[in-house]
Amino acid sequence: MIDDRFLTIEDLEKYRQELVVYKSEFMKLSIISMIGYFVLFILSLYISIACNNIILLPILYIIFMTIMHVILYKIKNSKRFPEYRDEKLFIKNCKKIIVESALNEIFDNVDYQPDSGLPIETFNNLSINTFDVYESNDYFSATYNDLYVERADVSIKKKTDSDHCQYAPILEGQWYIIKFNRTFYSNIWIFQKYIINGHPKILLNKNAINIKTDNEKFNNSFKIFSDNEQYASSVLTSSIIERINALNQKEDSSLIVCFSGNSLYISYNNFEDMYEFINIREPIKYEEGKQLAYNETKPLLDLINELEMEAKM
Repeated sequence: MIDDRFLTIEDLEKYRQELVVYKSEFMKLSIISMIGYFVLFILSLYISIACNNIILLPILYIIFMTIMHVILYKIKNSKRFPEYRDEKLFIKNCKKIIVESALNEIFDNVDYQPDSGLPIETFNNLSINTFDVYESNDYFSATYNDLYVERADVSIKKKTDSDHCQYAPILEGQWYIIKFNRTFYSNIWIFQKYIINGHPKILLNKNAINIKTDNEKFNNSFKIFSDNEQYASSVLTSSIIERINALNQKEDSSLIVCFSGNSLYISYNNFEDMYEFINIREPIKYEEGKQLAYNETKPLLDLINELEMEAKM
């Protein structure tokens, strides 16, 4: 939901300018504060030594720090700092206006939520249930060519060292979902062979088996898993295989494709976070931002246009 204070780019630009001034003033105040605390400590130490009573050191320092805190509080609440400026609030609302405007020129029925993501249940339903950390943002849903599409940045990690809380990424990139008016009766996973972290079966349920197609090029590029080999072969027609091969050539990342339920899931595992082009140090460039948002969304358009899937595949 966009903040009512930021209904236009002009509102946001004014806030950005105030934010830059605030951050600059706050940085100066922080530096002065650190110097002040150090000087007060030296002063407390000097008085304690002069009085030959080291016990005075913490007492004097606490007194001086209290006075310092009161002074800083007065400064922060003066006209110099009229209101707390939130950089995340600015970025969120700026993206909401610019990105959503670009998406509305491409799709119908757009719902863009910068701070929201795909629900974790999405991946539980796909049998991706061995991860320890899940994060997702920059979610949008829309319709395109009568198809319902969803997209979000997704980060899925698995713990590798329980003692030191170290995590390895399983999936880091964009996740697309395209929904059809038909049902896939068995999960079919297609992984680029060189996907990170080696063998991808950590993502799959225990019933999944490695299968082959009649297309040798496809077999050399991907590992295919399903719990129903006969059904998977009926879905992976020569036409579909050619289109997935084409997708693999277009994107410089590890490609994952999954047929499940009534949906096609596609992941570009490229360690990129989309729509992160806002810089508070620079004036807002509305048209340029829209073009950047379009360029980052284009792989989804290419994906849909390449597959040309309709309800009766």
